[in-house]
Amino acid sequence: MRHCGPFEPAPQLAVGVSGGADSLALTLLLQAWVGTRGGRLTALTVDHGLRQGSAEEAAETGRLLTARGLRHVILRWRHDGPQHGIQTAARAARLQLLSDWCAREGVLHLVLAHHAADQAETLVQRLWSSSGLAGLAAMAPDRELAHCRLLRPLIPIAPERLRATLLKQAVPWLEDPSNEDSRFGRVQARQFLRTREEPLRTRKAALGAAQALGVWRSTLEAGCAELAAAACRLHPLGYVELLTPRLLAAPRLLVEHLLRGLFQAVGGTVYPISEREARAVHDWLVEMREPLASADRSSSMQRLVAGRCVMTRSEGGRWLLCRELRDLPTVMYDGPGPWLWDGRFVMHRNMQQEERVRPEIAVRVRPFSPQNGNALVSKHLQPALARVPDHVLATLPFLENHVGAPRLPSISGVSLPPDLLDQGVAARFRPAQAVVQGPFTVA
Repeated sequence: MRHCGPFEPAPQLAVGVSGGADSLALTLLLQAWVGTRGGRLTALTVDHGLRQGSAEEAAETGRLLTARGLRHVILRWRHDGPQHGIQTAARAARLQLLSDWCAREGVLHLVLAHHAADQAETLVQRLWSSSGLAGLAAMAPDRELAHCRLLRPLIPIAPERLRATLLKQAVPWLEDPSNEDSRFGRVQARQFLRTREEPLRTRKAALGAAQALGVWRSTLEAGCAELAAAACRLHPLGYVELLTPRLLAAPRLLVEHLLRGLFQAVGGTVYPISEREARAVHDWLVEMREPLASADRSSSMQRLVAGRCVMTRSEGGRWLLCRELRDLPTVMYDGPGPWLWDGRFVMHRNMQQEERVRPEIAVRVRPFSPQNGNALVSKHLQPALARVPDHVLATLPFLENHVGAPRLPSISGVSLPPDLLDQGVAARFRPAQAVVQGPFTVA
C-alpha cells in the first residue's frame, strides 16, 4: 500500500469483494493494514443478479466478513438483463455502484483485487483487439475516478500467493463458474496463457511489457495535460473550444491521444474513440486549417461527428466540440444523489437549500429543448447564455420535479437568472472520464 499513497490520517477505505479468493485475501490484508492506522474498511459486494443463487452468495460473503469484525454492504444491480456484452455491462455497472457508494459515504479510496494474472490477461485481450501502445500499458495501480481513487495494490502479486494466504488462515472462498466460461474474452485470454509451454514465464514477460509501456504512457499523459492546458478551453456547460493553431503545432501522437480524451469526456462515453478515429479527426482538422474560402466548403464539410460528439466551427472561427443531439436520456432520480446524468453531469440535492428540499420527491431529468420546454424559459435562457451555441443548450439537463415551468439545476460555474433555476438541485460538469487522466502509475 505504500506505493498507493498518500493517505489521510485514519484512512477510510472501501474494498470490492466478490467472495472469491483474490478479493477475500485483499480484504483480510487491508483489514490488517487499516487496523494499524486507526482507519476503517468497508467491504462492498455487488450482486449482479445474473446467476441463480447470487443473492445467497453475497449474503454468505457478508456473514464471513461480519464474523471477522468487518462492515459489509451489498449493492444490487437493477437491470432488465443485458442481452449482449454481459461481462462488459456488468463490469461497468459494478464500478458505477462501487464509486457511487464511495461518493455518498465520503470515502476517498476504492480498492480492487486485480493481480498479476489479471494484468497479463488484460494485455493479451488488448493485443487481440489491436489496441494502441497506451492501451497495452494495461491497468494502472492508481486511477482517479470522479469521486474517489481506484487502487489496485495487488497488480505485482501472483494469485497463487493470495490463495496461499487464505489456506494458511483456513478461510473458505467461493468459485464463480463464469470464470471458466470460454464464451468470454477474458476467459479465452486466461486459457491462452495457461496453455503456453511456460505459463509463468509468459505471464512474467507480459507483466514486464505492460510495465515498460506504462512508463511510456505516463510520459504521454503528462504531455497531454500540458497540451490540454495550452490548446483547450473547457466550458462548465460541457463543451470545449479548441485553439487549433496551438493544438496542431504539437506532435501528432499527443494531439491524437488528447482528442480521444476530449471526445470521451464531452460525449460522456464509457470508452474513447478508437485510435483510427482519432487519426481521422486530426487529418480533418489539418485539412480544414488550409486557407480555402468558407464558400468553397459546404456546411456539412465543416462539421464532424464521432463518439456522440459533434465538432463544428464557431462564429469566431474557432472549433467547438459539443455533445451530439442523440441518445440524451430522460431519467427519474430519487434520494439525495449524487447522480451522473448522461455520463457528463454530476447532480445532487442542494443541501444548502435544505428547508426546500424533499428527498422523497423524485426528480425527472431530461434534455432541454425549446420545443418541449416552457416557452418563457426558452425566451429568457437564450439571452442569459447568448455566447453559448444553441446546439449546447439542447444538451443540458432540464428538471421537472415540481408543478410549474421546467427549470435548470444550479450549474457550477455558470451564472443564470434565479427565475430559470431550481435551487434544490445542483449540477457540475464532471464526466465519468476526465479529459486527461491523472499520471499513469506503474506497479
